Amino acid sequence: MVYSQNRDPFVLDNNELRLLASDRIVRRGIAYFKDNKVSELRSDHDRLRAFVQGSPEHPYYVEIDLDSDGELCVDCSCPFEWEPACKHAIAVLLAHAAQQPLSHKVVQGAADKAIEKRVKRGQTEVAVTHKDGDRWFGTWEARSTYQNNPRQNSYQVQIRSISERINYCNCPDLSANLLGTCKHIEAVLHTLKKKAPTKFKKYSDLGKALTPRQFA
Repeated sequence: MVYSQNRDPFVLDNNELRLLASDRIVRRGIAYFKDNKVSELRSDHDRLRAFVQGSPEHPYYVEIDLDSDGELCVDCSCPFEWEPACKHAIAVLLAHAAQQPLSHKVVQGAADKAIEKRVKRGQTEVAVTHKDGDRWFGTWEARSTYQNNPRQNSYQVQIRSISERINYCNCPDLSANLLGTCKHIEAVLHTLKKKAPTKFKKYSDLGKALTPRQFA
């Protein structure tokens, strides 16, 4: 992966993380991040450095930077060498992403912190697949990639708008949180934005609900 100079190269979504490591390693990295095992995280424009508490008494040291071709390069003091990134590096990348603020446009007009949490979790912890209906709207399947058996946590998402919080998911969080969104909906919106960023921004800025025909 070569990264644009206009974005933080260390903020990766679910699909990008899986170019660095297998599902098993990513799941374990998410678990380490959730368990607050990352400490002393330091970052600048071209390097991340942190310690990650592992099973030994002393933590592992992780350093992530960019090589001359703009590719991520991971160096961890753990013995794992079978994939480009280990679980400790994945945890560091997630911890860095969690520190980055979202744009005001994404979270304005609601419980900002709660929505921000779901947006970030949707980008890193959920895989989505279009199942039925219009290519951009229609029905999607969203599944957690954090669980050992992701199929046990599969939900149906119906996208009705990219600018208003009127989308639907059959997960228990959406019905209980009163936010109008959940991590599964946010994962689908993130995927749509990546597929057509110019159209997504244009219609999102209009501030109105759209039909699939308008978006096409």
